[in-house]
Amino acid sequence: MTKHAQAKSVSVQVKRENRRLRCTIRDDGIGFDASAVQTRKGERGLGLIGIRERLDALGGRLQITSAPGRGRNWPLPSRWRHKMDIRVLLADDHLIVRQGCKALLEREGFEVVGEASDGHEAVRLSRTLQPDVAVLDLAMPLMNGLEASQEIVHVSPRTKSVLLTMYTDDHYVIQALRAGIQGYVVKTQATTDLVQAIHEVTKGAIYLSPTISRAVVDAYLAKTELPPIL
Repeated sequence: MTKHAQAKSVSVQVKRENRRLRCTIRDDGIGFDASAVQTRKGERGLGLIGIRERLDALGGRLQITSAPGRGRNWPLPSRWRHKMDIRVLLADDHLIVRQGCKALLEREGFEVVGEASDGHEAVRLSRTLQPDVAVLDLAMPLMNGLEASQEIVHVSPRTKSVLLTMYTDDHYVIQALRAGIQGYVVKTQATTDLVQAIHEVTKGAIYLSPTISRAVVDAYLAKTELPPIL
């Protein structure tokens, strides 16, 4: 800015607005024709075009207010929810599984707010922590993941539940979907599927690992029973 805009004063303000991030940059430089830059006219402003393209890729938006002799005002509102805003509870009776999932999610930028080793503990922590997503092992002791998810709905209504399981049988999946589970991830595919599942359920979608058969989805959507296995 000091080189091209000849600015003597620059201010940067970053703040959150309802889970959105807004960065506003102001300077007292010589200003420019903002409309020409934002419509890609000429070769000037390629740096700003690059910034806009990066923001577009993140779901954000670049807005520039400027004119020759008036300096610049760049509010950069981001419409995407940052991963660190997504708070995750992990529940699995195997410590090594929890450790692996935690390492994966934290590496991807999520915040793991708690860990549970059985369904009862998962419900208790959900009541206290109010996570955005609860990742629940289906076959936990004392209370399984499906039962825990039905209790979590009452103690933390905004929490989305993702089942993490070895079971791919059609009837397990149908039972989970009819119980209100938003995500069903097969453990053998967790490395590739879990992150996507969390993103999808926080947007209100239902996520099933790609290995789940199409017949399961069709049966759930039609609200019919699966045909008997011959």
